[in-house]
Amino acid sequence: MLLLLLCAQPAWTAENAHGNRPFEVRDAVGMAYFGTIESSQRDHLSDDGLISPDGRYITKITHRGRLPEGVTEGTIWLFGTDEVRAFIRNGGPPPEPIPLVRMSAAVNGLTADWFNRDNTISELAWADDARSLTFLGRDGRENRQLFRVDIATRARTAISPDDVDVPVYAAAGRSLAFLALKGVNEEELWQSAGPNVPDIEVGVGKPLIAMLYPNFRGNDLSGRLEAHLWRARDDKAQPVVDDATRQPVSLRVAYGNLTASLSADGARLATTAYPSPQAAAPAYAIVDLDSGRLQAVAGASVRPYRYRRSALFRAAWSANDTQIAITEIDLVAAGGKPDPCTIGVADLRTGTVRCVLTAERNSPELVREVRWVSHDRLYVALKTFGKELHRSLIIDRDRQRWLAPREADRKFLPPIRFVVQESLNERPVLVAVDTLAEKRRPIFDPNPQLDEVELGEVRIHEWRDRHGRTHRGGLVLPPHWQSDRRYPLVVQTHGFDPERFFRVGDADTASAGRALAARDIIVLQVREPSAADAESWRDATELGMDVYLAGIDQLVRNGFVDPTKVGISGYSYTGWTTAASIANAPDRFAAAVIANTDPVTFTGYFAGVDSFIPRAYQDVYVGAAPYGAGLRLWGERVPLLASGRIEAAVLFSAADPWHLISCWDLYAAMRDQNKPVELQYLRSGQHVLSKPLHKLAHQEMIVDWFEFWLAGKEQPAPGKADQYRRWRQIRDERNVATQVP
Repeated sequence: MLLLLLCAQPAWTAENAHGNRPFEVRDAVGMAYFGTIESSQRDHLSDDGLISPDGRYITKITHRGRLPEGVTEGTIWLFGTDEVRAFIRNGGPPPEPIPLVRMSAAVNGLTADWFNRDNTISELAWADDARSLTFLGRDGRENRQLFRVDIATRARTAISPDDVDVPVYAAAGRSLAFLALKGVNEEELWQSAGPNVPDIEVGVGKPLIAMLYPNFRGNDLSGRLEAHLWRARDDKAQPVVDDATRQPVSLRVAYGNLTASLSADGARLATTAYPSPQAAAPAYAIVDLDSGRLQAVAGASVRPYRYRRSALFRAAWSANDTQIAITEIDLVAAGGKPDPCTIGVADLRTGTVRCVLTAERNSPELVREVRWVSHDRLYVALKTFGKELHRSLIIDRDRQRWLAPREADRKFLPPIRFVVQESLNERPVLVAVDTLAEKRRPIFDPNPQLDEVELGEVRIHEWRDRHGRTHRGGLVLPPHWQSDRRYPLVVQTHGFDPERFFRVGDADTASAGRALAARDIIVLQVREPSAADAESWRDATELGMDVYLAGIDQLVRNGFVDPTKVGISGYSYTGWTTAASIANAPDRFAAAVIANTDPVTFTGYFAGVDSFIPRAYQDVYVGAAPYGAGLRLWGERVPLLASGRIEAAVLFSAADPWHLISCWDLYAAMRDQNKPVELQYLRSGQHVLSKPLHKLAHQEMIVDWFEFWLAGKEQPAPGKADQYRRWRQIRDERNVATQVP
């Protein structure tokens, strides 16, 4: 690990008390972030700043939601390295970056594409002559296109067609190669009828969602996809053709482990693909772009995709194009058992693969970069989530033997790099680091508008539950919090990062943290513990409800919270724990939000027949199928069948037809019993909300819902009159129903 004696500088943030207006949902939606719009640079492995080959420039990407247009805007910022270096060493006014490219679209992206889910700009690469940059961009549509931008003129050229989706590309000299998936047409995404949908079909063995919505792509990461191979020279692209069939080359790929690297002569592409229709797993392979022939790298199958770790897959050609460094592979060991390897070197002359960096079990490190320094030397950068500095290694070869990795000397590191500085109460700012001078300075604040806003304070909060476990979460206090006042409380679930600026919560679904605090509601952000062993139906209470109730009790004892005015919100996995909490502890919650989940329902269970879902319900969420003796267990353990006990007013939110079907049983059961419910439907949304207008509508309703049911307040905005009319009516009906004669 490189240890720099860096001069600490405070982040550029206004004192919380000096703002002149409360934090609102639109502030959360419009806030710019480095890398992706919802995660900071610490989680984006290739966004430390990209230095041009001639050393003159360094780039950085930001994204933000732009209102009222409702688009996500990405920007490539261009800095001069001489100006950056002079600023770090001498101080003075920071250099103004140039907005080289701005690109916007209202997009969802893919749910499990952790790093590039809703980016409009990603995957920057400099041309060898430093006169241009290539990148993937979403220009007003879901499909990612390959673009080039000229540094001098800022002219932008589209290289790939706009009717295909480009997930990965590679560049070498004046040559480019890219994979193209079927384009995303959002207008067709949720169509259940149309010219491309058969009127009559055999349905046995097919999932319900796939039959209702044939164009839905929710499980792209888990299935095999067809990708066509293209090449471009001088920005003119055409499909690669197979010499034998005279047809465009088609590869079977797995989305979660795609990578691409082009040989120096631009004639061969290293990528990951299924080597044959019968292959159980993808492997690294070489495609000859002149003939279209594919040859798998023997003994180098790709390790299985792991959630949040798709950035592990890398390939790098040696200068003479005879070797390829490849990452995350399983080598065949004695007895046929796979031997996991983090980085291997494939020698194309001998057909052998040697492991040069062994895989450490459960290592949090990700391969950020691997490149050849010389014919016998590799540079490797490994990065860990939540850590600012990456670990840099040099791996040398002595004749035929690769030596143990050693820490890289400073000469191998970039002379200037960018990191992001932030904390729970300090918004992210870009910090420039001079490696040689061992100095740093904040250089760019993309959110000066927050100087006008009262942010309040987020504190680390600890409590113990009945199992003796200590939990650590975030306590979000109103801007003018008074220690002698008891406030309403909302428990937000699903995770907590103590090193990241607190904006809404773990994600933009089911969370509205600082905006809730601005309405005089305390928020407790909870990170649930993981199951010690196999997941179980008990997790809903032991890892969920027991944690939430203990946190509430602690705040009540501290005198912070009114125990009669408590709400809770959850989505995805914690939509289940939230539903279980309000059903099993009905007297503890006055209001709730359940979003984008199936809180264990019959419809959700049966909709999963012939897909991956039912076993999860049977083995984890319930412990039995809903037949025979298992039906009794469903009656005991499923929130749906305990809905008669629920006293909380529940806002259900579904961001696409799939999630609407999943939550329908519990919503309909509560409505059938005349319980207070609201349903928000965002038809063209995403599991983790991505479109700015969806975030705005969803989080505004969350804030209004909790303020109404916990504090009895209404906002005077004319556009909200109808919602408050509905809510007053269901409140009055509940009050009448609960009156004792």
